Amino acid sequence: MSETGLARARSGQGARETSIDSIEAALDRLRAWFRPEVAAAISLVCLVELSGKPGGRFWLRLDAGRLSSGEGGTPAPDLIVRASASDFYAFLDGSENPDLLYMEERIRIEGSLGLALSLRLAFAPPRDRGDDGRG
Repeated sequence: MSETGLARARSGQGARETSIDSIEAALDRLRAWFRPEVAAAISLVCLVELSGKPGGRFWLRLDAGRLSSGEGGTPAPDLIVRASASDFYAFLDGSENPDLLYMEERIRIEGSLGLALSLRLAFAPPRDRGDDGRG
């Protein structure tokens, strides 16, 4: 990304085009990407808080290879992920790298980094699985 593009991204300017445009669409994508065989040993509750439009909150619960999810909050999450809606949706669309978003502090994590890495492994985009991963 150019310095100008990087500055725009950090300031929230220059929104990216993405096919993910709602929490419902984000949850659909995450469900399609879920890898139960990888998540078999993971037990956690994650709250995702997205700022900006169309932002909001949703939760993911992983328990012994099963995924449940929904819109809104959840009591006592093990992990909280915060990002702008445009950054998070661009990541789900494959147009942003999650490592870069984290290093640039455009995705913030509250809780165990180990849990965050486990969560990331439980979801694989199509480029990492050999299928389209879109359901």
